[in-house]
Amino acid sequence: MRRLLACSLVFAALATVTSARADRPSVVTTIEGKDLHVKVNGVTDYCSSDADTRILRTSDTIRIIRDKPYRTSRCLAKTDMEFVVKDVEPGLYRVTYEQVPAVAPARAITIARTTALVR
Repeated sequence: MRRLLACSLVFAALATVTSARADRPSVVTTIEGKDLHVKVNGVTDYCSSDADTRILRTSDTIRIIRDKPYRTSRCLAKTDMEFVVKDVEPGLYRVTYEQVPAVAPARAITIARTTALVR
């Protein structure tokens, strides 16, 4: 009886748990002319932040890096962020959105990534 109860509890827990990937940020890219529009959906960031954002480009990679804020607020919110990368040559690019946390480590952590084909 206990074994049946334990199995049913485990099955009920597994049936009701949602995927951890469901709430993860995602990157969507669109092309307009020679510009690549990048939209990052569902990013958790401070409500008011003075952090700088840098776009680093190589021949096959576009990295969008959000630096750590100089001043932080006590509020966090999920937002969508949009960026425009100008004059992108045709090719296959790995596009990443990265954040440097307000506390250690002091290196960029990849939050979301995608692959973009520019023709």
